[in-house]
Amino acid sequence: MAQVGTIFHSVTKNINTNATNAYVLAQSAAVGFYDTTGPDTASTRVMGRLGSLYLVVDTIAGGCTSLTVRICTDATGDTTILNDVTLLLSLGITSAAKGTAIASPNYPYAAAQSGAVVFWKTNAGTCNVRAVTLNWNE
Repeated sequence: MAQVGTIFHSVTKNINTNATNAYVLAQSAAVGFYDTTGPDTASTRVMGRLGSLYLVVDTIAGGCTSLTVRICTDATGDTTILNDVTLLLSLGITSAAKGTAIASPNYPYAAAQSGAVVFWKTNAGTCNVRAVTLNWNE
């Protein structure tokens, strides 16, 4: 029987990477459009809708109030899926040194390969990016 309904996918990459106010290749996370419960492959064709992107940060310092993010198909950041988007940090209730940046692009995407790399930079100061979560549906 054919698939009926919408399938939601979510991939989280737990990391500990410093963020500064310039794009640096080290300030990235390869997340991919594939479900971590299945085969971990970046060679599968993907067709779906980008749903949301979450970046969890801590150790916010030096006036950092936002992150600019970009999603690319390559590790060098040259082939863009999601253009630069500036996201305000939603700070923690009990700690202003912790926060989350959230994007909801909600647009269709199709590609021959399912690799995706998220890049980020701060508006000022620094922070540590602890986790990047990419959600999409098909």
